[in-house]
Amino acid sequence: MKYPLHRDSEGRWVHDWTRQSSIKTADMCLERFRNTIFGLVSEEIKDAATLGTACHAVAEDALNTRKAGGEMTKQDHIDSFEMYWDEALPTIEVWNSYSPESAYVEGLRKVESWRTEVLPQLAPVEVEEYFDLTFHEDDNRVVKFSGTIDLVEEDRLWDWKFPSRDYSKDRWQYERWDVQSMAYC
Repeated sequence: MKYPLHRDSEGRWVHDWTRQSSIKTADMCLERFRNTIFGLVSEEIKDAATLGTACHAVAEDALNTRKAGGEMTKQDHIDSFEMYWDEALPTIEVWNSYSPESAYVEGLRKVESWRTEVLPQLAPVEVEEYFDLTFHEDDNRVVKFSGTIDLVEEDRLWDWKFPSRDYSKDRWQYERWDVQSMAYC
């Protein structure tokens, strides 16, 4: 078993498992957190998460294209989604939220909504920006904190989801307790 812990050249323990997503997992369920960081249990590949990942990849394509000075057309967004969805579809192990057909239709809807409502206001400086920072350091240990920011603009950081459920009813809860935003700050 590979533990996300090792000693540095000074003999201090280095904890390098702390990601912004692992903090949220720990808040929800410490046992899931333990299983995740030590790789004890593999998680099943589910339809809603896979659909969100495909939509997220389309957003990355659009932002990288804009960062390079271009723009994707509506058809480019559709083609990009279809490519990612076709690659991901055979990997899905559990269908809870959708059928393959309804997931495809919902994915196109999500991508179009993001393209028309979110993309126009964005000015990417960096896309999928990885960070790895020292969170705490003393004579005995070094705790690292890492993650990936979806979009860096000149004056703002973005992280988005393509959720299967409607968050608008309890939006204030998500805004108040959002772990990733707090982590980025």
